[in-house]
Amino acid sequence: MKAPFFIVGVPRSGTTLLSVLLSNHPQVYIDGESVGISIAENMEKYKRLFAYRPGRGQRAVLTQVIRDSYKQRLEKLLDYEQLDQYADLRDFFHRSVNRRAEEHGKLLWGDKTP
Repeated sequence: MKAPFFIVGVPRSGTTLLSVLLSNHPQVYIDGESVGISIAENMEKYKRLFAYRPGRGQRAVLTQVIRDSYKQRLEKLLDYEQLDQYADLRDFFHRSVNRRAEEHGKLLWGDKTP
């Protein structure tokens, strides 16, 4: 799998059009929801929960945050039941989305901020 790409830009600059065009390519996977933004939003929740419940393991708190994500976006995308196999959060995110792209028969993937 090739390195991922990220589409960023200011509002009304054409990032949505670029995302749609790229997602129509047979080798490119772009999820309909912004994975990066979903993770960032939920990581704030994760940090707060872990700060208030330090006795609980990080794994348990992160699993709860993923399950509680808006419309279960992260639960559908990320392989959170196998958290122990990942080196860190970056590895977790990268390998989970790689797996999703491979399931769709794509060679590379990207993400677009809203």
